Amino acid sequence: MKNFITSYCRITAHSVCVNGIQLFTSQENGGDHLLNVYRFLNLEYPKFYKMDKHCKTGFLAMSILQKYGATFSEYGDDEIAQVFASSTGSAEVDERFDRSCKVDQMPSPALFVYTLPNILTGEIAIANKWYGESITAVTKVFDPVFFEREATVLLKQKAKAILGGWVNVYGKTDAFIYFAEKLPQKGSVELTAENLLQLYQL
Repeated sequence: MKNFITSYCRITAHSVCVNGIQLFTSQENGGDHLLNVYRFLNLEYPKFYKMDKHCKTGFLAMSILQKYGATFSEYGDDEIAQVFASSTGSAEVDERFDRSCKVDQMPSPALFVYTLPNILTGEIAIANKWYGESITAVTKVFDPVFFEREATVLLKQKAKAILGGWVNVYGKTDAFIYFAEKLPQKGSVELTAENLLQLYQL
């Protein structure tokens, strides 16, 4: 059975691309860049400000896909599964939480919430009121075979679409998020490891 990547988003330290087209650039770094993207999209989601950088990046990529063509609204609240991976997980906020414990001697509950890599899928699920399956993995590098395999398994079961991708923000921002469906759309490509790698490298 074939499945298809119908839209995708790339976020780096200074730019945002959707479906291969540059959408936004910024000279700011880190959180300032993400805040500029948030404002550019005219989003109104106050919880965004409380998120860590990892969640903000994934949330913005999801929001971009939602705004520029992904057909989330065509699916039930339990029909979209999530498959995400990262090589650094929550390392960025882990260091900040560790500092709050050892240096400040005041462990921060607000930071502790974000010390699990799968909080990203949780934030996206909460924002969309989704109840589908979710997988979060930590891999050394972007692994297109992992994404193809997990999507194939989930789309053979209850899921009818997949929101998935790679989100790294520790050291440098490197995010690639895609939306995959069972039926092709205009401009879509088959969900294969080769196509995932090609789109990631654009």
